[in-house]
Amino acid sequence: MKSMSIRTMNTSHWRQPIVSSDKIEALTEEELKNGVLRNSGYRFYKEEDFDVFVKYLMENWNLGYKKAKISHRLAAEIYAHFTLSESQIMIVDKFKTSGFASYQCALITEESECQVYHKAQFEKLISAYPSIKPYYEAESKIENFQKQKSNNYLQILIVGKKYQGQNIGKTLFEFIRNIEYQLWFKNQNHDKANLLQELSVYTTTDCNVSFYERLKGKLVYEESSIPDGDIPAKAMIFRFPVLNYSWE
Repeated sequence: MKSMSIRTMNTSHWRQPIVSSDKIEALTEEELKNGVLRNSGYRFYKEEDFDVFVKYLMENWNLGYKKAKISHRLAAEIYAHFTLSESQIMIVDKFKTSGFASYQCALITEESECQVYHKAQFEKLISAYPSIKPYYEAESKIENFQKQKSNNYLQILIVGKKYQGQNIGKTLFEFIRNIEYQLWFKNQNHDKANLLQELSVYTTTDCNVSFYERLKGKLVYEESSIPDGDIPAKAMIFRFPVLNYSWE
């Protein structure tokens, strides 16, 4: 199948619009650019990053392609659309495009134009290749549980193989945690501000669980076996404090 990379979509507008005062207000693109992104080594995801993102997905995970009997590339593209449809903020290392990290706040329900686009692409591909559906049914089970138990979570953190072992993942993770701190700071007088004080991470044992253990995450959920890709895996959810941590 021909690659379905993003070529016609303006993906620079990741921020949700400011919403009414009775809701948690998202960080705007301008606030992020003038705040945590200013003078940092990160930038927003852009449409030309799609192929690199897919490449890193292929390098790190099988994504169910063997059981689905589709190509690894196609499975990675489907997962890329799924991730981007679920991500309110996606950041990228601006100098080497060495890694990607994205964030979702369940208290903000509005979707950006970019999320709507990727959701449509994901649903189109799932419909065209129904053999991959069981993989996402398993993913949805854990993600729905996570949304019920946590208001803010890391949607994805991935680093290219040749860049691993250089603390890039740790720095990306801390940057996402700092973004959530900024979200809490903006909404600190809201009656739901206390729900913005923790960041959760869903991962499985065929990923680098020890990475989150080293960051001293608190294990809050464990599922003995789920069909994650082509490897039976244990699902785990870690939770990290946002307010009282050292940001370097």
